[in-house]
Amino acid sequence: LQTEQKRLDQQLLHIIAQHKALYDLNHDPHIVIDEGSTIELTLGDKHLHVYIGVALGALVHNDIHWQVISEISPLAQAIKGKKAGESFNFQGKKCQIIAVG
Repeated sequence: LQTEQKRLDQQLLHIIAQHKALYDLNHDPHIVIDEGSTIELTLGDKHLHVYIGVALGALVHNDIHWQVISEISPLAQAIKGKKAGESFNFQGKKCQIIAVG
């Protein structure tokens, strides 16, 4: 029982830290991709919505499927500093940034 309580306490602390990290991000609209940006892009034949913040994985907000990624993730590093309309290659796939917010 104590082991389970410790595990739950650690999970709670992790969730609180993630919440704080998300809260502290600059949520103003972005023109250039950086931490706190929302990005719509194509990755090969996939259409993605991405938020750069803390790594939370997939979630749905307003019926849109989002990938919430860390700024140190490979995708975030590949798109950081880019703007809407730019193209790039990522892991051998052609990508296009459609919108940045």
